[in-house]
Amino acid sequence: MTHKNKIISKEYQRLWYLKKIGKLNKEITDILDNKYGKRKRKQRLTDKEKKELRVKKSKELRRIRDLIFGDKCYICCSKVGLVAHKKDGIKHKYNIMVTILDYKKYVRLCTSCHKGVHFCMKYLKYSWEDVYKIIKSEYYKNLKWHT
Repeated sequence: MTHKNKIISKEYQRLWYLKKIGKLNKEITDILDNKYGKRKRKQRLTDKEKKELRVKKSKELRRIRDLIFGDKCYICCSKVGLVAHKKDGIKHKYNIMVTILDYKKYVRLCTSCHKGVHFCMKYLKYSWEDVYKIIKSEYYKNLKWHT
């Protein structure tokens, strides 16, 4: 039994010793509660309560992420399957959209556009600035599939 209060801790040790040698028949915690008042105990959460807290936290993080990064793909404006792309091309953690809130280093892309950008950066040796120029070019805007 640990206590922040050294007096209670010493009293507990004394009572424990008395109980060990057989001179004490009562429960140690009952004696301490009567003498010093009841201890505050942390209530443990049930599995259902833990799940509700996780869901609530996840929804709040998703809302913050959407406010910072936007809720659609930077290239095609899709709202499905959004991921984070680090503009400098260096690998990052999978759950980066939840943990990192640096919107200048990351851009929101759908999975298809993300694969395309990585292809351009890996095999064509483009930087993010090159990809950005292509996206903003007149040629890209005139493509029929992009509306």
